[in-house]
Amino acid sequence: MKIPIIFVIKICILALVLAGCSVAVYDYQSAPVSQNLETELFQARFTPEKNQTRYFTYFKLDLKNLSQDPIEIDWNKTAYLLNGKHRGLLCGKA
Repeated sequence: MKIPIIFVIKICILALVLAGCSVAVYDYQSAPVSQNLETELFQARFTPEKNQTRYFTYFKLDLKNLSQDPIEIDWNKTAYLLNGKHRGLLCGKA
């Protein structure tokens, strides 16, 4: 039984079209899961969060004041660094 060449070409084109429509799916991870910093004045934990998505949507910053004085944060003087490069400001929500 011979298969017509047009049929083979149509199947090849269909396979290429379907393969071209596939989407790469990434599941982002953080290693380590969180970063911790502790000084005499405060403890801090910085954790990326996904909010039920495959990618990070925000960062959770937990601060614990170890001093007797209140902590003040000027969010305009903060920065998000990725691989040592400035990637924008942080913003706060109490």
